[in-house]
Amino acid sequence: MQATVIQFPIADYMALSSTEKIEALERRADAFGERIAKAEALSHPPEPHRSPLITWLPLAAAVAAIVGSILVATNHIDTEISTIRTDISGLTARTEKLEGAVKVLSSQQSDQTQKLIHDLLATAATTKNLPIAAKAVEVASQLTTQLREDKQPAPPEFFQSVVESLSHTKQPELKDAAFKAQLQLAEYRSSLLTMHFNSSTLRCGDEAGRKESFPGASFSDITLDGCVVVLDGRRFDHVALANSHIIYKGGPLHLYEVIFVNCTFDVTPTPYGSQLLDYAALNQQQLSVGM
Repeated sequence: MQATVIQFPIADYMALSSTEKIEALERRADAFGERIAKAEALSHPPEPHRSPLITWLPLAAAVAAIVGSILVATNHIDTEISTIRTDISGLTARTEKLEGAVKVLSSQQSDQTQKLIHDLLATAATTKNLPIAAKAVEVASQLTTQLREDKQPAPPEFFQSVVESLSHTKQPELKDAAFKAQLQLAEYRSSLLTMHFNSSTLRCGDEAGRKESFPGASFSDITLDGCVVVLDGRRFDHVALANSHIIYKGGPLHLYEVIFVNCTFDVTPTPYGSQLLDYAALNQQQLSVGM
């Protein structure tokens, strides 16, 4: 920093008049102000002129670096997405193959189970060893229950052959086991059937699910859904019984084009009871007993 010196010649100053002294002081003050201004200018030199291009260079470099990072990251993300899509495509193909294999195995298992049921019932009908015959019928009944629970498909011929095989088990000691097998067969066939509801439908509530709550000795062109239905002493024509519990104690009844869809059965072991179970298992057209 440069020092500024202000001189005041005292002798000359004392010889001046008052007016001259004031004017001299004013001139010296002006000179003093000018020197101070020069001193400040010297202590704060002006900044050199910088080109706008030079000013923006650091910022441009930073922006370029950011854009480059974004491009690299985007390219990496695109690569990852492509890899994920490839993995998903491969997983979907493997899943479809697995589902197809499961269906094939399930179908093969169903066929094998049906064949085993035939063999067991054939053994029960021909063997003279009653304990073995009873066990064969019991196991056949259990396998039928398993097919029903798994909703494994079965052709009408399977039900026809099982009904015929059960009819050949004439021994009195096998009566109860054979009747239970008939009931399981009827429920199995009922679990596989589908239908279109009639235009007139009676849907039972929770109370009706515990006990029958609708009157009438004759029903025609109607769907009873979710009901407890007692068949004894009644006529049913063109009736669909769906998701219902069927009770039959061996009394007179008339069925014409009645379909049981996803129903369970509580049937008393009587000759008429056996006929009803065969009607349901074979999905027959008509059954009339005692009427």
